[in-house]
Amino acid sequence: MAMNKMMDKAQLAEMLGVPVSWVTKAITARTLPITWVGRYARFDPDDIKAWLASNKSMPESLRRGK
Repeated sequence: MAMNKMMDKAQLAEMLGVPVSWVTKAITARTLPITWVGRYARFDPDDIKAWLASNKSMPESLRRGK
């Protein structure tokens, strides 16, 4: 069984284009899909992609069919 290479906070921040401090705050708020390896937060790329897809929002003008 192949396993995705897990990302740390810095790698996730780079992938998302946000500061590491944003990732840290999201961990504290429990808004990201996290895998805990002991005391280390790790992120599965597939989980992050699914999370991003579920958090997409469409502009209001497109939702109304304009």
